[in-house]
Amino acid sequence: MRLKNFMDKKTESLLETLFNKADWDLLNQMTLAQIVMFIRRRGGEMQRMQVDSYTSRMVNKDCPQEVYEALSATERILVNTMVRVEIRGKRGRTVPVLMTEKSQSCLEVLFKWRNEAGVAKDNIYVLQSPTMAL
Repeated sequence: MRLKNFMDKKTESLLETLFNKADWDLLNQMTLAQIVMFIRRRGGEMQRMQVDSYTSRMVNKDCPQEVYEALSATERILVNTMVRVEIRGKRGRTVPVLMTEKSQSCLEVLFKWRNEAGVAKDNIYVLQSPTMAL
């Protein structure tokens, strides 16, 4: 719980600062760590999440009305606050990943400053790693 609280506070402070390459790199790492902690999956799968997978994410508008009406109150809240991104997992299988609003806002900031951070335009990955190559 302490780690989560620390990461939340650090992420909030990074979202409020103006662009800085070191802060962008730290926000990138913090966002990856927060997503991995939340979904409890392999970090490598999340590192290889592609831009087109993220941009084609499923939001609550994509939920059929019959399904939405059958959900409990708690499930409806989750549907309204989270999005589902499908990434490629082990052996090419599709793996659903739920993302919180905080993760989405971090990713939007990362996308906003992507060019200024020096990420190549043809790089297809959302979350960069210092060792990641094309």
